[in-house]
Amino acid sequence: MGPRVLALTSSGVGHLFPMVPTLWAARGAGASVVVGASGPAVGAAAQAGLPAVDLAPGGRDDLAAIRASFLRRMPGATDDRERFGIAMAMFAAQAHRVADSAVALGRAVRPDVVVHTPLQAAGPLVAAVLGVPAIEHGFQLTGVGRTRDLLAPHLAGACARHGVPDLAPTAAALDVCPPSMHPGGPIGRSLGLRPYSGGRVLDDRLLSSVLDRPRARPRVLVTVGTTDDHATALPAVLSALADRDAEVLLAGDLPDSCPDPTHGARIVAQGWLPLDTVLGGVDALVHHGGAGSALAALAHGVPQVVVSGHADHAFNAAALVRRGAGASAAPADPVAAPEPAALDAALAAVLDDPAIAATAREVAAEMAALPGPAEVVGPLLAEFTTRPVIQEAA
Repeated sequence: MGPRVLALTSSGVGHLFPMVPTLWAARGAGASVVVGASGPAVGAAAQAGLPAVDLAPGGRDDLAAIRASFLRRMPGATDDRERFGIAMAMFAAQAHRVADSAVALGRAVRPDVVVHTPLQAAGPLVAAVLGVPAIEHGFQLTGVGRTRDLLAPHLAGACARHGVPDLAPTAAALDVCPPSMHPGGPIGRSLGLRPYSGGRVLDDRLLSSVLDRPRARPRVLVTVGTTDDHATALPAVLSALADRDAEVLLAGDLPDSCPDPTHGARIVAQGWLPLDTVLGGVDALVHHGGAGSALAALAHGVPQVVVSGHADHAFNAAALVRRGAGASAAPADPVAAPEPAALDAALAAVLDDPAIAATAREVAAEMAALPGPAEVVGPLLAEFTTRPVIQEAA
């Protein structure tokens, strides 16, 4: 019998998706894998073929209320340090909400190792209770190994309740942030992201208009993420793209509040789009600034525009601009629509400046050269567990 892996993630699918190829690789190495999650991540894990357990059955409203209560404080924050502190308190509160069910799941699964996302403090809590290694799996452009000590004080009550003095130390950290984009330099072990973003049936229209047909005009992929916080940006984005006579792939649905459903944009595909499939056929990505979207575009060498300053999006936008792989049109007010002039300038930069596109391709080559999950996971499990691991032939 191979190693047992318990993976614990926060509720956002953007936190889960970068971990999916790693968990697939663990199964390929002979491990059994169970995912503990909450909210949308539960169904997303199951759709990825991974056994999933809901850590907050019937508690989605509780988690949403926790999120909303903290996000209401964001506009009043005076600097990045204060905003980051609010975010840490929010994720710690959500982790505290699922802590008891996560420990119960851990006792049922009896894993040899716990893999967790950086903002799911229930992961190192379970590892401490069970006395097994905790492996942090990154999903963002801010690196790994930077949040545990900030989250730990908020979980003191859960630790005391379960008879441990503190969260487990990080045994290893897998970092999907490209080394050249690290804030302050890499801390963990670099892992080449192999993007996963879900799937859909590819109908004839999507195949013919997106994947096969040469582009007569710029083709831009637009996504506003997997939450409803960013819909205010969409009308402005579509209007700006209509002015540039661009084709639009809309990864999501138009909000009912749009008086003109398309704002004049030429939309050639709409709905849930698997980003890692369609990114190869576009000239740019315009998005809310989520780390999953940013990393997927980087992996495909696609320049990008960030239009939101919400949550960690400002940090991701700054990383892209600093590296020269994208532009930002994020407004000062994180819930406001981007200013038309700023949006036009950002679109012009990514669609007309060959240097930005070249830098995006450079980062893609950097990511592709890093060892991927198939190369990393087997040795990692062998290092931290005592059960047999299937080693790939050299």
